[in-house]
Amino acid sequence: MLSQSIAKTYSILISKRISICMIYKIIAVLTLILIALPANAKQMKFIGVQDCGPVKQITQNTVVNWGEKPLIRAQGVQFGPEGTKYESAMMYFVNQDTGTWSLIALYPDSVACVIAAGTKFTPYSQ
Repeated sequence: MLSQSIAKTYSILISKRISICMIYKIIAVLTLILIALPANAKQMKFIGVQDCGPVKQITQNTVVNWGEKPLIRAQGVQFGPEGTKYESAMMYFVNQDTGTWSLIALYPDSVACVIAAGTKFTPYSQ
C-alpha cells in the first residue's frame, strides 16, 4: 500500500514536470520517513545474557548435568545489539525422559553459547 502511494506521488510529480532536483529532494524526505517507521509494529529486540565458554565445557555441562543428547544440528545466525551478524553451527539437545532442552551456538573459534534452555520438550503434532 505504501509503495503504491509512492508510485502515485512520483507519477503526479512527473506529469507536472517538476524539476529533477525537486524530485530528488522529495525522494530523500520519503526515504527518511520510511527509515524512521518501524518495519513491523510488533517487532521487538531482546538483549540477553548468554552463558558462553569452551565448546567441550558447555556441551559436556548439557550432556552430564541435564542428561540431554543432540537431536538436531543446523546453521544459524544471531544479531548483536548493534546489528552485528554472528553465524554459527547450532545444536539442539533434548532429554526426552525429563523434557529438558538446550539450544547451543557453536562458533568457529571453539566457543559455545547457550542460546536458550527450557523444559516440557514434546514432539510437535498438529
